[in-house]
Amino acid sequence: MKKSKTIKELFIGCITVAPLVYYSYLWSSLPATIPIHFDAYGNPNNYGSRGYIAITLFFLTIGLYLFLRYVPKIDPKNNFPVFQNTFFKLRLIITLLFSIICFIIIYSVKHEKTNTSLIFVIISFLISIIGNYMGNIRQNYFIGIRTPWTLDNELIWKRTHYLTGRLWFFAGIAMGVLMIVLSPEYRAVTFTGGIILLAIYPLVYSFIKYQAIEKSIKNK
Repeated sequence: MKKSKTIKELFIGCITVAPLVYYSYLWSSLPATIPIHFDAYGNPNNYGSRGYIAITLFFLTIGLYLFLRYVPKIDPKNNFPVFQNTFFKLRLIITLLFSIICFIIIYSVKHEKTNTSLIFVIISFLISIIGNYMGNIRQNYFIGIRTPWTLDNELIWKRTHYLTGRLWFFAGIAMGVLMIVLSPEYRAVTFTGGIILLAIYPLVYSFIKYQAIEKSIKNK
């Protein structure tokens, strides 16, 4: 069992450092000043040093790995063992898709043009995948819909994550398709609006559900 966990951890570790290895490989061929930001059409509109990109990539990739690796050890509710298989799958998927995005960014830096639609599509399908597993996440302070009402009431946590998971699953797929078919001038606005709505829904739902439960308790 311990050997299996070690192999799995090494696998995630390799995925984590892959973008850094790729960037190191390209280092000598990169100019001193390179694009660090692109507009909705994929054209560069801000520049920085290649060292800035290296430091940013390092903290993003390694920071994400360390957070997901050690967050179960510091969560006060200590519920991670209950859904450890789900959490490992989420770690793997999030790390893989995040590394793919880093590869796209590095490739964009090299060629001074990025495919924003591809990044939007990947993030959309990441939302869908997270939604697929969301119903299995149990109460904790770091992963999931952590509102005052879900953390206070386990039933509200479960219902919020179940319904939000279903919403994110189908909405993520729909957004991914839209990011492919929409023209660039509508893509960024649609994506941003979709993200905002998907973030607001669980907040509103958990609050309304909490108020309904509190009211029913008072009426007894």
